[in-house]
Amino acid sequence: AVLLDQVLSQPFSDAEPETGEGDDAEEINDNDLVAIARSFADESTNVRAREQAMDFVITAFEEKGWTVMPVDDPEEGYDLQCTVGSDHLHVVVKGNVNNSLEFLLTELEYARAERDGHFALCLVTEVLSPNPSLATFSGEDLYDLFDARPVHWAFRYREEDDFLDTEDF
Repeated sequence: AVLLDQVLSQPFSDAEPETGEGDDAEEINDNDLVAIARSFADESTNVRAREQAMDFVITAFEEKGWTVMPVDDPEEGYDLQCTVGSDHLHVVVKGNVNNSLEFLLTELEYARAERDGHFALCLVTEVLSPNPSLATFSGEDLYDLFDARPVHWAFRYREEDDFLDTEDF
């Protein structure tokens, strides 16, 4: 949040920011971003992958003695509430049809990872194969082990503006 405040307080410029000696270059460049986006399948495959990942994670937690409750409110920013004894986790489930540790997070999931000490991300790779694999990460792990870059922006028209020119080109 502090870093975002610092970035937002800087004047806007179309120029690329200058990097000095020792500055870390952006880890996910445009070509990497395109490759990651293409690695995700079509919508129907993604739905199947998500369902399979959810089933796989629930089974894995229950086999280790956890009680698992699905969270139906998308505003919570996680998919499963898992408890065992006095321990509990707020679990986000992601499925990837490939064997790569790549996934997309919503803004709510990202915010949950930042502020929730009980956050866990469960990523099931090769989720539609006969041998899927589960990797689990804490919110802190996401910052320590992964590079991240925003993918989408949301826009909303400011209705207080008096004039809207909607002419076609």
